[in-house]
Order: sequence, then C-alpha cells, then structure tokens
Amino acid sequence: MELGNLYQAQRIASDVVNPPIFPCYSEKYLESKEGVHYAALQVYSTVYTCVSLVGEALSALIALVKFVAVSIFELFEPILKPLLDTVFPINHVSGCRRFVCIPRTWELSLGKTLYDGMTGNYVEVGATYGDHMEETVSKVFHQIERSNPDILNPHVEKDKFEYHVKTVHQSQVNAFAMMGGGMVVFSELVKEVQKAINENKFQETTIEFPDGSTATVDLSGLTVDDVLAGLMGHEMTHVASRHSIISIIGGLFRQAVLFIAAFFLNHQLKANDQEYQVLVNKPANQRSRQEERLLEEKEEEFERASQVLEMVATKLNALLGLNYSRAHEYEADITGLYMSEKAGYNPLGAIYLQEVLGQSHDAETLDSIHRNFEWLFTHPHSSNRKRALFAGLQELSPDVLEGRVVWAAPKEDRYDTGKGANAAMRYAKEQMDPAVATT
Repeated sequence: MELGNLYQAQRIASDVVNPPIFPCYSEKYLESKEGVHYAALQVYSTVYTCVSLVGEALSALIALVKFVAVSIFELFEPILKPLLDTVFPINHVSGCRRFVCIPRTWELSLGKTLYDGMTGNYVEVGATYGDHMEETVSKVFHQIERSNPDILNPHVEKDKFEYHVKTVHQSQVNAFAMMGGGMVVFSELVKEVQKAINENKFQETTIEFPDGSTATVDLSGLTVDDVLAGLMGHEMTHVASRHSIISIIGGLFRQAVLFIAAFFLNHQLKANDQEYQVLVNKPANQRSRQEERLLEEKEEEFERASQVLEMVATKLNALLGLNYSRAHEYEADITGLYMSEKAGYNPLGAIYLQEVLGQSHDAETLDSIHRNFEWLFTHPHSSNRKRALFAGLQELSPDVLEGRVVWAAPKEDRYDTGKGANAAMRYAKEQMDPAVATT
C-alpha cells in the first residue's frame, strides 16, 4: 500500500462520520406524505434547496481563494518554503501541512520529561504474572515499528522519535501516547481484549449509516495480536503525527487570537458609548462627583463585559480544541489500520477494539449523551469510529472485507442519496450490494 492510499482513506473516513444536520429528503418520500406533514416538508425542501445553492456559491468562492493562495505560494515558494517547513511543516501521516512551530528535538526532550514524570509511579507488568501480557504487547509494538518506518520516522527527518512502550498495572481500560515516542498500555485493557477473544464475545458488529442502512461485519477468527495491533498503530500515530504538540500550540494560538478579538470588541463597545467617551475625555478636575460615580459604574460594566468576553473566548477555544481532538482520533484510527496490515495483522482488529472499548461504558445514559452530544467529548462515539474504520478499510484493503459484510437497506427510502446528500449516505449507497439495495 502506498501513502497516497492512506491519505485517500483518511479523506473518505472523514467524509462519512458526520451525520446530516439538515438531510436532503427524496422526492418519493416527500410525495408520500399528506396534510401538515407534507406542507412542512415542502417548505423544508425549498429552504434546503436555497441554502444548498448558497453553499455551492460559497464553496466556489473558497475554491477560488485557495487557487489564488496556492498560486501565490508557488510563485514565492523558494523564499517561503524554508520558513513553512519550520513553522508549518508537512505531516507525513496526513500529507498536509500542520502548524507546529516547535523543532522535533524540543518535542522529544519535552516528551521524555513528561513521560518519566507521568509513568514514575506506575508498576510495570512483568513475566512473573504468567500471562505474558508485556511480552505480547512488546512483540506487536516492535512488529509495527519495523514495518512502518516511512510513517514513524521518515528518512527526510533528521531528528528521529524514540518509540517505546510500557505495559503497567492499572484498572482503567485505556492506553495513551506522549510526544516523542513514549506510550503506556494499561493491563486492564489487555485483559479485556484477551477475555473477549477467548470467549468469542464479539462475532460481528453492525455499522450504522444516517439513512438507516447497516453493514454487518463478521469479526470471527481475529486474534489478540490483531486487536492489539490496532491499538498500538493508533497510539503510535498520535506520536508520528505530533498530535500532542499540535494541540498545545494550536490551543495557545487560538486563545491568543480569541483574546485579541475579545479585547478589540470590548474596545469597540467603549468607543460606541458616547456618554462614556464624553466622561472619559473630560479632564478629571472638571468632572462632578456624579459624573465620577457614573464613570466608575461604566468602567465596572466594561470590566464585567471584558470578563464575559474572555470567558466566552476560553470556552470557544476549548470547544474548538475538542473538535481537533476528535479529528486526531479519526486520523489515528485510519492510520492504525494501515500500519497494522503492513505489519501482517488483520486490520479488522481495530474495529474489534472499538467493541471492547464500547463495553466499558456501562452507563447507558453516558453513552447516550456521548452519542447525541459528541461535540462535548475529546473522542468520537464508537458508532462513528466504527463507520470511519469501515470506510477506511474499504479503501485500503477491500479484500479483507470480502465475504464478511452483509448489507441491509433502510426500511424507508427517506433520503436523497444523490449529489446533494450527506457523504455518509452516498457512501453507504455506493458500497451496498445492489441486490440488497433494491429490496
């Protein structure tokens, strides 16, 4: 597999994870309704068409701006490229430029310090426990590392990341990666994977699409190593793609921009308050006591407004950060597929891993909140992650899914799956078996 295939898989996976906020209904569905329902859908359809036209116009404008920007960059590339390669380097995991602004050597040094501090109190799992847990994790880790040098440490990078992993005793079902190459896998997660495989707990999984169609995927025959390969590929992608440092730098940059915007907005509020401008520009020795009190009150009002604007800026930055965090998770999922297959493992293990992780969310209420308010979470909901993994696998290695997928058409043909439809709906329609789709 070439990296171009990986980048295409990432784009497809990104397209199919977002459910339609405003779906495009099919003509057949619109005509089947009567009365108030019919009238409401007709109004909705008209508004949808108008909004779509505006959206197409904006897309054309954005495409034009991008074309001009790229043309200018190509014109001045000899001058701009050295600066861009330092501040805005190409990310080999995605093939796109990312704002980093930190040399890899600094990132590696900072990562080592943080990793040593965070893992100092953890107790590593040893061979004395008899389950060979650490040996299994280490074996899978080294196999993926050896098989994917083009992603983990590209030859064009002079400063190489130092990948290593610890398996530690911890009751949480989790794993994490630090900048520079350090990773930690919690023993409880490995135990849950081993238990699920030994008990044949997840024989299949169902991928849901927004139009109601489903793809049931056979997960039988997978091994613990296959599932751990999906996990290790995911965590190693976080390191290779420099997600931690990108999040830190991006958060600081966004916060600075938002705070500057808040400052100028508050300044504009003062400038538009004519009474305040008269008072503040009047010499202090000419202001009456009443005017002094009024000026103080207005200053307090503007101070409160400044605090509110700063709070809004902080919350907005946090929400934007969550959005980038979820995008990083999708990128790590798809790249993990790529790396695990290159290492000789069955990439379906990444989808199986989502089943294992999903069962740890015992509270149905929490799962429901996560599903419906995903924008409040750092990680996507497992249903969306499985949909992205399935789409990515269809692009990267469709032969792996051959004979393992059973499609089911939606009960009602509610949505238009043509040009104006959400990408997830179009994808499901294209991938679905024609014989099933017409039933």
